[in-house]
Amino acid sequence: MTEEQILEELKSSYESIYEIPSVSGGRLSADGSITVVLSQRDIRNNTNRSYLQYYRKFNDKYEPSGFPVQMGANVHASSISPDGKFLALFVKTGKDDEPGFGHTKAVDYAIELWDRTRVVKQVIVKDTHGKVVNDEYFGRVTWASNSKLVYVAEMKTSAPKTVWDKEYDHNKESHFDIVNQEDYGEGLVGTKLTRAFVCNFETRSVTEVAGVPSKIAVSSPIWSPDGQGVIFVGFDVSKKRLGLKYCVQRESALYYSEADKDCEMLTEGVWNARRPVVDQSGKRIAFLSTGKVPFHMTCNKLMIVRFKYKHFNYLD
Repeated sequence: MTEEQILEELKSSYESIYEIPSVSGGRLSADGSITVVLSQRDIRNNTNRSYLQYYRKFNDKYEPSGFPVQMGANVHASSISPDGKFLALFVKTGKDDEPGFGHTKAVDYAIELWDRTRVVKQVIVKDTHGKVVNDEYFGRVTWASNSKLVYVAEMKTSAPKTVWDKEYDHNKESHFDIVNQEDYGEGLVGTKLTRAFVCNFETRSVTEVAGVPSKIAVSSPIWSPDGQGVIFVGFDVSKKRLGLKYCVQRESALYYSEADKDCEMLTEGVWNARRPVVDQSGKRIAFLSTGKVPFHMTCNKLMIVRFKYKHFNYLD
């Protein structure tokens, strides 16, 4: 085999491996069907493609049902309702550096509600927040009903000035402060200060979850057991951000926010919290916690808090 043939074989093998799809989400529906959100790298165009694949059980084995349905690059997030009857798509429609959108670093969206045949409702989100976050550390879409959900997006901020802007004062402003905007980096580039937002398809409105302290970045929101408020993980952005992806032992806490009430910390005395879920009884919240340890990618404890009494138990 010549050197050229070896290189061609290596290239072919690399492309085959690199384009293997990865699972980015999924749901088991009440009728037993499974919907999976997959992501696949398009190595030739240097982009990612996302698509939905449905599976049904035939003869005790799950098999694909129909062809995959590809979602466009402008779809920043998707979520299937708990009963499997609806699909929400977060479709980017514009951003502030395009003509007519001002300079607020906002990203405009159409949040579409699909049933099995068509779009049934659409909520237009303009100049409300930045990019919708859909990673495994901050992002999550959680349904309260088939008409209301909570999701995570970057907080809308002013566009940074540059030394070329007319309003830039060379005598008063630090060039470093203007060009350096700290984010969480390392796979989370662009994530700086996140907030939770509630989309109501009945009223066709989007509102920010109220009461979140200004220095807290919101992660992994879920609805409270009674459906009246939102529980989320909060990271203090005044502390180090860079490297969170591999330093899961960073300090954080669970918070609870309800309309017209102060935001409340639920895990006082616990070092950190990750990815909370509510159990089927609706009385307890389970979450992961590493405790205060110096090790990267360390083990977690499964902790349980009773929502009403803030009483903790944990399972190794």
